[in-house]
Amino acid sequence: MGTKFISNQRFQEDTRYRETKCIQRPTQGCVWRLVDLGSYSIFTAYQTEIDNLTKRSKTSENAFLHVYKILAEAPDPYPLLEAAVVRHYLDLTDIHLLTTGVGSSCESGRGS
Repeated sequence: MGTKFISNQRFQEDTRYRETKCIQRPTQGCVWRLVDLGSYSIFTAYQTEIDNLTKRSKTSENAFLHVYKILAEAPDPYPLLEAAVVRHYLDLTDIHLLTTGVGSSCESGRGS
């Protein structure tokens, strides 16, 4: 999952680079065809918004990758949880045996 995010980031950076080059120097191969100066200002405003969204996207993806890396390196909690459950079960069993043993010794003490 983490590698998918990294490859997606690289693809977005490549696409962004090509789009920026098309806006700076329009050529026939570019998707952006600037008709007049009014269109150019619209495209630059649009590109500014895309830049802002790209920065936000990179920030959130980097935060996700950071958390994902920490979780991937974390040890498996299952053995610790299993040991805690077994210990709790043994404690309950000991308490049950003690209360049963104490109760029977009390009853035998009353009868004599």
